[in-house]
Amino acid sequence: MRRRILLSLACEKIVMASGESLIKRLSVNKESCSLFVYMYWFVHCRFFQPNSETEQHYLLRKVAIIFANFLSLKSLKDHKDFFFKHYPFVLSQAIILGLRSLCPGNQSLYTSHFKRILYLEVSERSERAFEGRAYSR
Repeated sequence: MRRRILLSLACEKIVMASGESLIKRLSVNKESCSLFVYMYWFVHCRFFQPNSETEQHYLLRKVAIIFANFLSLKSLKDHKDFFFKHYPFVLSQAIILGLRSLCPGNQSLYTSHFKRILYLEVSERSERAFEGRAYSR
């Protein structure tokens, strides 16, 4: 899985008045790449693996730890509002790109409806991780 490339491509899909370089820099850093991998597998389990609650719980615990490290970065200190507005879109878009490249036989599943559900799931999990309750249902 080429995490940086997928995150970078997702950044290209976002349209913003300003801040493209900031969101791209934040999105392709080490913590974001790690967060992407765990969120990718969480989404895979959540939507495509029945009876995977134990795995989902494990993955969300990892997400919470990585997210806490990510939020403590100095480069993010003055940009948290901007980050929370745009990063969930980037992350969910990168997950869709990853699913399309790693599971190409399921293209018909990646509808605009699925993308909206995925974005809402990623946004909710990001918010929960920020509040310290990442793996509560």
